[in-house]
Amino acid sequence: MQRQHHLLKSLLIQSAVFFCLCSSWSLRAQDLVLPDQSKHVNQLFNTLPQKNSLRCRIQVWQPTLGFDLAYSTGFTIVPGAAQLSPGETLVAFLRVTPAGHSPVLLSTSFKLPVTLPHLSPGQRFDLAFSGDFVVGEGAYSVELLFIDQHDRKYFRRWNLKTHGHAIGSPLAPSMVAATPPIHWNGGTDLNGFRLTVLLNATESSPIASRLSPRTSAYLFSVLDSILRQVPCRSAKVIAFNLDEQSEIFHSDRFNRADFASLAKSLKDFSSAAIPVTTLRPSAWRDFLLGLVHDDDAADGPSDAVIFVGVPSHFVESPTLPKLDHPKARFFDFEYFSVTPIFAGDPGTNWGNYRNTPDDNGATSAPGAAKAFPDSIDRLTRDLHGTVFQITSPGDLGPAIQKMLTGIRLHR
Repeated sequence: MQRQHHLLKSLLIQSAVFFCLCSSWSLRAQDLVLPDQSKHVNQLFNTLPQKNSLRCRIQVWQPTLGFDLAYSTGFTIVPGAAQLSPGETLVAFLRVTPAGHSPVLLSTSFKLPVTLPHLSPGQRFDLAFSGDFVVGEGAYSVELLFIDQHDRKYFRRWNLKTHGHAIGSPLAPSMVAATPPIHWNGGTDLNGFRLTVLLNATESSPIASRLSPRTSAYLFSVLDSILRQVPCRSAKVIAFNLDEQSEIFHSDRFNRADFASLAKSLKDFSSAAIPVTTLRPSAWRDFLLGLVHDDDAADGPSDAVIFVGVPSHFVESPTLPKLDHPKARFFDFEYFSVTPIFAGDPGTNWGNYRNTPDDNGATSAPGAAKAFPDSIDRLTRDLHGTVFQITSPGDLGPAIQKMLTGIRLHR
């Protein structure tokens, strides 16, 4: 069945070895157990000793919805350092079983460093191994078997359950998958829409010289989700920075392989030194206006121009001339990170804010401060567009569907 095909596709565990005192990391991938080894691995799980012979501490976390609209979950395991030897190899097996479906078997090995850091008397030294994977809607049983070179074992079982269906999720219910940076398969539709996606790679802080990992992840995830959910004939993608008034990345016909180039461009970007021409008061307005006027997709006028980003420190009204007859619908997916404002505390109840229940439905839920609109927010509204204020991943799927409806009605 197609369900089984998807279920057994892949699962990636991003594992890391780190020192509490020296911050050394090593990333490793966990692979699917080969069919001819499945019987042996299942036997290891089915013939476990009554007690663990390897002492470990472990922390697991329940599925959390990300902006890729998949639920991410995982663990961190810390074996007692006194039991380990420098240079030894440990093996981890994972068995993930969706309710009512067949399990997925995975394995990986961890090579410990040969040289350990020098410790002063009384200092503590720990090694930790972390992993994560993504799941679709549903309930799961997870089993972890950790084995050292002396065949000492640590076993732990826990249950996972997602809370609600994520609209636009790339994962079907009861599906276990890898944690890739993208899910879009690169497919286009000759009858689809022509899109121009403008990624605002400008941070909220005016002194930020680089893009934060959180902002980069948001840009990637929203771009990926839009390309998955909106049938597109072509996609023109530009990443820009208002501080430098420059294009960091430009592709007239964006494809799946371009994600790697986009990632490198965002990672390498730095605005520590900006051209003197960008200091003119109107420079950023002229640049932004140029992006809006040059909104043609690869094969003609765009059906939609879509801004994606966090609120920038440019908050003035662009005071740009309205386009007489805009050919495209304009949208802005603006991410507002939640600032806790504890309800009932008069010392923190300032400004406009709205209450947002926490994951446990607590009555004394914190609120989320409404940020002031930035220049792109104002420009989008000035062009009779729609601004989606995204405060959590759960907002993203419905917003994309509303945008899709708007594009279809306008076509």
